[in-house]
Amino acid sequence: MLAAIKGVTSFIGRVKSSSNALEEETKVKQELARVRRKLANKGLSGTNRKKCIWKLIYITMIGYDVDFGQTEAAFLVNSGEFMEKVAGYVSISILFDNTSANQLEFAINSIKSDLMSDLHPVRSIVLATLANSPFDIFIEKLGSVIIQIAFEETSRSSSIQKKALTCLSSFLRKDPKLYQEQWVEKARRLVEKPDIGVALAAAIFIESCIKVKGSTKLVGVARPIISIIKKLIEQNSMYSHEYIYYGTLCPWLQVKLLKLLQLFPFPEDEDDAVLIQKCILSVLTKTDIGPNINKNNSDHSILFEAINLTLHYGQHVTSSTYAKALEILNRYIGVREPNIRYLALESMARMKDRPEAASALGKVKNLVLISLRDGDPSIRKRALDVLFSLCTKEFATSIVEDLLDYLTEKDPYLKEELVLKIALIAEKFGDSIYWYIDVTIRMLQVAGSHMSNDVWYRIAQILTGFEGTELDFDIQNYAAAKVLNLSLIHISEPTRPLYISYAVFCLKKKKKKK
Repeated sequence: MLAAIKGVTSFIGRVKSSSNALEEETKVKQELARVRRKLANKGLSGTNRKKCIWKLIYITMIGYDVDFGQTEAAFLVNSGEFMEKVAGYVSISILFDNTSANQLEFAINSIKSDLMSDLHPVRSIVLATLANSPFDIFIEKLGSVIIQIAFEETSRSSSIQKKALTCLSSFLRKDPKLYQEQWVEKARRLVEKPDIGVALAAAIFIESCIKVKGSTKLVGVARPIISIIKKLIEQNSMYSHEYIYYGTLCPWLQVKLLKLLQLFPFPEDEDDAVLIQKCILSVLTKTDIGPNINKNNSDHSILFEAINLTLHYGQHVTSSTYAKALEILNRYIGVREPNIRYLALESMARMKDRPEAASALGKVKNLVLISLRDGDPSIRKRALDVLFSLCTKEFATSIVEDLLDYLTEKDPYLKEELVLKIALIAEKFGDSIYWYIDVTIRMLQVAGSHMSNDVWYRIAQILTGFEGTELDFDIQNYAAAKVLNLSLIHISEPTRPLYISYAVFCLKKKKKKK
C-alpha cells in the first residue's frame, strides 16, 4: 500500500538510513514540522492529506508522540476515494484514543454509511477498525448497527458477519452493559451454522458473553457445541473440505470449542455427558506423533485441549478416559519436541487430585528429572511443578534428595522456588522433625541468600516452640547445633553474615533454656 505513495516511502527510507537515534529523531522532528505546515493549508488536496496522515501513522508506530492531525485524519474517513478512506480508518486505530475519538463525531454518519455499503472491502476495513478501537463514541453511536450485521439471519457475506461478531465481542468486553438476553439463542444458532468461519466467530463471541455474564445463563449453548465437536471429529460432510488442514477438519475451531466447554460445568444431561466423553476418548485414541511438524502442531493442539477438558471435568470423567489421558502424558513427557513435552508436563502437574497420577510418578520420575535439567527454563519449571504436585509420602524422601542434588547446580531461575518446594515437601511428608531440620540445613548450606524468609521462619518456630505446645529442648539443641556448625563451616564465604545471624538466634534460645 505504502509502496505506491512516493513521498511516504522516501521518508521511511530516510528514517531507516539513520546511523544513530539522534539522527533519526532529528529527521522525524523535521518531517513533523513539514507535515504540520501542510495540514494547516485549508486547500490541501485529499491525496496530499493522505500522504501526511500516513507519515503521522508511521511516526507513531516507531515510537514518537504525535499530538496533531486527528481532525485531518477524520476528514479522510468522509472521502469518496477508497485509498484515502483506508488511510482514515487505519489512522483511527493508531492516532486516536478514547479521549481524542470525540473528534470523529462529524465522521460518524460516514462510518455508518460505510458499514451498510455494498462494497465488501469498505465494510471489512470499517469492521476491522471498530474491533481494534472500541471507543465509547463508537459503542454509543454504532453499536445497534453492529448488532444488526452480526445477527443477520441471511447475511450477504459470511466474512462480514464474522467480522461483525468479532467487533461486537470487542464492544462487549469494553462495555458489558451492551449485553442483551436474546443474544444467547442467536449465538447458539450461529454456532450451528455449517460455515466454520461464522461458527468460530460465534464461539469467540460466546466466550466474551460468558466472561461478562458468567456461564449460568448460557449453559444451553453447551449442547450444540458438543454436537459440533462430534461432527468435526467425525469429519462430517456438512462442512466444506476446504477447511481440512493436514487431514484434520478445522483444527482451530475444534480447539476453540474444547476451550469453550471448559467454561461450562460437566453436562447434566446423560446423553450429552456420554457424547462428550466419547469425543474426548476419540481424540486421545487417534492422536500420535508423526513425521509432519504442521500436522503434529494442529493435532496436538486439539489433543491437549481435550486433556484440559478432561481435567476440568475432574471426577465426572470415567476412569478409562482418565487412564488414557495419563498414558499419553506419560509417553509425551519423554519426547524430544520441547513444545509437546512442555504441554505434557503442564497437564500432568494439574492431575494432582487423582490417585492414578500420583502412582504413575514412579514410572516417569526419571524422565521428569531429565526435564528438570533441560536448557529451556520454562520446561524446568514445569518439571519441578510435576514433582511437587504429584509427590506422595512414598516418593517424598527420594524426590527431596533429587531436588537437593539439583539445588547444588547453578540455576538462579528456579533456586528460590526450588528451596520453598523442598521445604514444603519435607514438612508435609517427613516422618521425623530431625529429618526436616537436616533438609533445611542442607538447603541453607547450598542456597544461602536464595533461601526465602518463609523457610527460615519455620526453623525459628521449631526453636521457639509452637503456641499451646510444650517446647522440645532436644529438638531445639539439635537445630541450634546444626546452624552454629554451618556458620563456622562457611566462615570465609560472602554469605557468612546470614549464617551467623541464624546461629546467634539459636544460641540465644539455648541460653534462655539454661
